[in-house]
Amino acid sequence: MTSTNRRTFLALGAAGVTATAVAGCSDDEQPTPSPTPATSQDATPTVTPGGLKEAVLADKPLLYLDFQDDADAKNPADQSGNKRKAVLHGKMWWPNDALSLAAPNAVGRAFYSGVSNDEAWIEIPDARTWLAEAPKTGLTVEMWLCQDEPNFNQTLFKLHSTSDETGWSIGLRQEGNGLAAEGPGYKAVELDSAKLPKAWHHVAMSIDAKGAVTGYVDGKQIGTGSIGLFVGKVKSATVGTKDGKGASLSGQWSHYAIYGSPLSADRIKAHHDAGVQKVDPAIRGVDWWFGGPAYYKQFTNAEVLADEKRFHVAEWWMNAFDEDLPTEKKYADGAVVVDPQVTPEGLRKAGIWTIRTTGMDMTGKPGAETVGWLPEDEADMATEKMAKMEENLKKHPRGYLAYSNFGTGVTISSIDRYRVRPLVDRPNLHQVSADLYSYCFSPKVCQQVEDAWGVPKEIARRAAIHGMTVERCRAFLTRPRPVWGLVALGHGGVTAPGEPGWSSVPSADEVEGAMMSCILGGASGILLFPQTFPDSKKAPVWNAKTAYKAGDTVRDPKETHRFWYARVEPKQGVDPNTVTDDTWLSWRPGVFGVRDKDHFARGVSDRVEQVKARLQTHAPVFNARSVHKTFNDKLYTRYWPTTPDGNSYLLAMQKIEHYSGEYQLQLPEGVDAKQVEVVDADRTLEVKDGVFTDSFAHEWEHRLYRWKA
Repeated sequence: MTSTNRRTFLALGAAGVTATAVAGCSDDEQPTPSPTPATSQDATPTVTPGGLKEAVLADKPLLYLDFQDDADAKNPADQSGNKRKAVLHGKMWWPNDALSLAAPNAVGRAFYSGVSNDEAWIEIPDARTWLAEAPKTGLTVEMWLCQDEPNFNQTLFKLHSTSDETGWSIGLRQEGNGLAAEGPGYKAVELDSAKLPKAWHHVAMSIDAKGAVTGYVDGKQIGTGSIGLFVGKVKSATVGTKDGKGASLSGQWSHYAIYGSPLSADRIKAHHDAGVQKVDPAIRGVDWWFGGPAYYKQFTNAEVLADEKRFHVAEWWMNAFDEDLPTEKKYADGAVVVDPQVTPEGLRKAGIWTIRTTGMDMTGKPGAETVGWLPEDEADMATEKMAKMEENLKKHPRGYLAYSNFGTGVTISSIDRYRVRPLVDRPNLHQVSADLYSYCFSPKVCQQVEDAWGVPKEIARRAAIHGMTVERCRAFLTRPRPVWGLVALGHGGVTAPGEPGWSSVPSADEVEGAMMSCILGGASGILLFPQTFPDSKKAPVWNAKTAYKAGDTVRDPKETHRFWYARVEPKQGVDPNTVTDDTWLSWRPGVFGVRDKDHFARGVSDRVEQVKARLQTHAPVFNARSVHKTFNDKLYTRYWPTTPDGNSYLLAMQKIEHYSGEYQLQLPEGVDAKQVEVVDADRTLEVKDGVFTDSFAHEWEHRLYRWKA
């Protein structure tokens, strides 16, 4: 590293412990207020309530910010008993110039977000008095942090000097993201630390009076070095720096403490251990739990969603007439956005609940059928949509559920990530989802997935991508809430059938795999999106019942109707009421038209009905709290150790990079099952030495296993 880069480390301060919109801490990596808090992915420790605070206070910190109170949002409270001051400064771009901060939960966590050319930092204004002796006595700084995508040098603590020299600084290097320190003359020490995984970590560094530094990650010493004597007197202290000049401080923080001497390795390990939930090393952690179906009891008219015996499958944009709704009920028991042809009375009579939206929804006053409202769809994809969502949330009916679906801002970060995270994570959104159409759009989307996720475009079009999308959406949240999975059933219409870039539509097998993948990702419900948009408002001539009814791909694959799109205009001389399956229409003038056989794979409606029925059968399992456990590192797995029926369940599917193979699955320690039942398959597998073997022939295959708990 050149001296210029070293100077940048101190001058730019911090781009933060970056919890970005692209890949924030997952459900397994978030702290939880549960009595059995989550551990991070692959058993990386996370902050836990109780025990840790006592361990910190036992070593008499000079400053201790635990971020447990909502009031910490702007002025984090010192819990050391010394009544020190800490002031948070920062800006964000949306929805105004206020600081992007999600108030911490009961465990103690703060999320800071700054943006390029703005600043976000914590000022410790009176540090020049109570840290005046630190150059003579040494000090220790420790914290729990969760970072994502560290693209900048990141300052975790800086002790500013009155001299022209730099003082002492502790941070994470951009190159490899190792823990590092710098002293006078930009003398830098890069400790032997690999890039920290995207999870909660305990990080600490001690500096003695001679400038000798020792670094620790997750309770283990990772290296030593020297940054030299402190030059001058203490001027101030900051977390990050106020002269950001293109960098900013962001991330999720908890239990930040400064001590007036170098702590011993044993004491630092004790602090780490006090914050770790001891679990089977193979268990990645209890999911970040929003409370299950009971969560919905707090909302007006949402009792139907609070039923623990139902796992909900809903349809996005239900195109139907009232007389079709009883049939529609076979495929979806709810609807998010319905066509204006549908009436509230028709939904109530059919027993279908709905989440309504303004401007693109049915008419009629809401009644018992309405369980919530959608303020805006894909607000992360355009600035005007962000503004519209903000406007609609201000008018949101009091007491009702607020739900929004997001798009490429979440899934492939097509707009600035610092604007997206607070949009998705806003506290007045109670349920979220995200769409990604690599399964049914052109290869262009698969290329975007490769660029954003690192998943090769050749395998991006697989069922497993749906569960990964659910996890990606959850990564934007700093408070537990339900995340639903979205499965598109038809082709989205980016290119014409047979033209370069045309992607085949998902088969019935693939749709089933996608639905189960959502559950593997932790989805609390599933949305089916037929991708057909009849638009009676823009083209009234299309209201003819024979044409309009064809709009629903969930119901119509058994029939020979055409599929109509929004903004559809007939070719010159074509009567829309006499259209046949061989008649081409233009979706956009001069682009293409789609016939049902090209738009939608037949057999999907029957399969959706079958999967929905199985989901209801196993709803008490899928609605229960689950954990991640590594049964085989080539499989995605979701594990329910105990369920209401007294059994343990395991859902498994191959990871996206695998297509077929035979796998050995290791049961948890202490499980003495002799056989494992493959649910809904009428077969059992023998267990030998705690291991059973099964094979998968296709990427979309999944297995639900059961044994006596």
